[in-house]
Amino acid sequence: RALLEDRLPSLIVFDEAHCISQWGHDFRPDYRYAPRFICELYEAQQREFPLMAFMTATATVAVRKDIKELFDRHKILIHTEVCSSSKRDNLEYRIIPTTKQGKEQILIKEVQQGLQLEGAVLVYTATRKNTERLVKLLNECGIESRYYHGKIPKADREEILQKFKNKELNVIVATCAFGMGIDRPDVRAVIHHTISGNLEAYVQEAGRAGRDGQPATCTLLFDVQDADTTFFLQSLNQLSEPELRNLFLAIRKLRDQVFGKAKVSEDDFWVTTNEIFQTSDLDEEFAADVEQRDTKIKVALHYLEVFGMIQRSENQSSFLQFELTHAIPEDSLKVFDPPIQG
Repeated sequence: RALLEDRLPSLIVFDEAHCISQWGHDFRPDYRYAPRFICELYEAQQREFPLMAFMTATATVAVRKDIKELFDRHKILIHTEVCSSSKRDNLEYRIIPTTKQGKEQILIKEVQQGLQLEGAVLVYTATRKNTERLVKLLNECGIESRYYHGKIPKADREEILQKFKNKELNVIVATCAFGMGIDRPDVRAVIHHTISGNLEAYVQEAGRAGRDGQPATCTLLFDVQDADTTFFLQSLNQLSEPELRNLFLAIRKLRDQVFGKAKVSEDDFWVTTNEIFQTSDLDEEFAADVEQRDTKIKVALHYLEVFGMIQRSENQSSFLQFELTHAIPEDSLKVFDPPIQG
């Protein structure tokens, strides 16, 4: 923010703008703060609002309405919508009915056919475990491939992306984490090993095929049993009313620890999603992992703010990940107090 105050931009562009909307398929609650941040920043500088552009390939009517209403609440009006069709004549959409027993052999055949067109092949599947299993299967069949999901180390992600862009790697099996910034033009086939979470996500994933304008195929290997997995994964991100109430009580308890119960303060206080979780009565079943837990709590904060129960301020915190070198305190103390040499 300090850098922006010195030189405010005359144009702000939101790429993948559907992420701003609670009705979007890739909702990111922190983005809801964007209009308030822009409003406060430019009003403090006593300058007119800059031009803004919102770019997305998968914004439904509900998503566009939600974004407009959000920015309108901060006196930022979106005057013009430019909409075009998502239809692309160079893409061939195919659905192949499969069963659990025969799906993998069909997948191998489809990948081989895609590679014969002298380009790249993307395979999307629902779970991290599936990406690793399918890559092992493809490599055993002589098809060089790598898996990509949100839990692989950052260095590995960067290596895979770079090799993919440089055409040194032509087959990637991924979850939906393989997304923004993927712009290789010669993807000849996008194969969905399992169905996407919703139609918007499918359109965006399949749309990575044939960006050079040449023919490409978008193939869905459809097994009706896969729907159970998809619905289960979506249910993990749902918030119940008791969970929302529990999180609000945890926030209030943390506030009271800072200001005292006898005093009601309008001052901000610092709190992390982990502190909120640890103060709550929620157990480990609340979320499958830390990343999912963090997202669910941020979504809860969004809804509590919509209900007028809290107000989020600018997030200036940063996350530092580290591990202790020594297992017990005594070993750590020896580093600061080494034995005296005789």
